[in-house]
Amino acid sequence: LLNLKQNSDVNFIETANKSISDIEECIINNDWKTMKSIAHKIKPSINQLEIVALKDIIYWLEIYDEDTINKSLWIQNATTTIEVLKRVISEFQAILDS
Repeated sequence: LLNLKQNSDVNFIETANKSISDIEECIINNDWKTMKSIAHKIKPSINQLEIVALKDIIYWLEIYDEDTINKSLWIQNATTTIEVLKRVISEFQAILDS
């Protein structure tokens, strides 16, 4: 069971790191359509791991519509997603290293 948990944690870390890189690209390129896709992909992990700080933000990013929602809020939510994912990765890594 511990190995399965560790493999799950490692998979999440890899997925989250990729998501962070992809989100950074989206911010640089103002690519809200790809951001919607990334949010959709990581939403199940966010929910499963009960990362409360991201639940509403991920939902918001997933439904973002360029014509109706404030761009600065989109950037803020994307940036918050990166910051929270980095914190969660650090916590997971600390557990794996112990």
